[in-house]
Amino acid sequence: MRTRFKVLPLLLLLALPAAMQAQQFYSDGFYFNINYTGTATIMQCLGGGAVTIPSSVVFSNVSYTVAYIGGSAFGGGGITSVSIPSSVIGLNAEPGGAEFESCPNLTAITVDTNNPAYS
Repeated sequence: MRTRFKVLPLLLLLALPAAMQAQQFYSDGFYFNINYTGTATIMQCLGGGAVTIPSSVVFSNVSYTVAYIGGSAFGGGGITSVSIPSSVIGLNAEPGGAEFESCPNLTAITVDTNNPAYS
């Protein structure tokens, strides 16, 4: 009987509707991932030069807070500066932190003064 209760949470997790699963989409020069928490992660930046990360993004008529920058998100190397809004509270880095690793022309990172996680 105990085994059933241990398996039940796993079965419930597997039964999540497709709408609750993470989704990826493109908007304004970025590929985003919609997280299970209802926030968005930047997975890839396709722009160059001065890049401004939006604080929110709309997907399927729903607005999501841009809360994370994914590992290697700025790996294209063409950015010269990046502005990070107060909404970004985390970096989803691979070991060693690779978000800006391939950005030889990056000269400035500006963080919103109201950002609770970075300065």
